[in-house]
Amino acid sequence: ISPNALKFSRSELRMAGFGKKAEKLQSECAVPSSPSDTPCACGSGKMYDSCCQPIHEGKQKGVLPSSVVRARFSAFVYGLTPFLISSTHPNMKDYAAEDDQNDKPSARRSKRQIWEKGLKNFAEEFEFANLS
Repeated sequence: ISPNALKFSRSELRMAGFGKKAEKLQSECAVPSSPSDTPCACGSGKMYDSCCQPIHEGKQKGVLPSSVVRARFSAFVYGLTPFLISSTHPNMKDYAAEDDQNDKPSARRSKRQIWEKGLKNFAEEFEFANLS
């Protein structure tokens, strides 16, 4: 193996295991317009409205860790940045607390905005082909 074959970009390393670099940017990461007729992107075989949608909308609590992983995967597919942020543990190195509306702009606010933009770009840049 040549040394150049082992060089990866940061974004390629971060997405390892989630899919492949998209041929073109995913211009529309959107929740299905007809959730009851659309298979969930997590690959469970269920329709989105009876699979990850209740988790994304906060209507289903106490789910198994494997369900959270599936929900986060489909959230990347659908570009659901708010769910990705709300389902991230505060001890995660990229985590940035929600901005306080009474605070003036600060470094914390900038970190949160950078994180949100990074998640959105990541969801658009990569094709999330298969979870299994």
